[in-house]
Amino acid sequence: MVEFIYREARLADEARYAEWLALWTDDGVYWVPATTDSDIDPEQHISHIYDNRARIDTRVKLLQTGHRYSQEPASLMRRLLSNVEVERGDTDEL
Repeated sequence: MVEFIYREARLADEARYAEWLALWTDDGVYWVPATTDSDIDPEQHISHIYDNRARIDTRVKLLQTGHRYSQEPASLMRRLLSNVEVERGDTDEL
């Protein structure tokens, strides 16, 4: 389980976007809240990113075109992963 989190981070960090995108399910959501408040509703509050699977796909396609002027030079992305805990839910969700 933890290996998946490290793989996801590595693929994004290395700009291997097609492989990163393949990790997402159709109901996946990529959410980066603009606050540390854990009780917010992303539908009601501003977020840095709140994308569904279709929007994630669009972002990746745009990055792969090479015509993203906001990415000249490309943004650097690095993650610090620590204290990782994975819990299984009632279904196959983690």
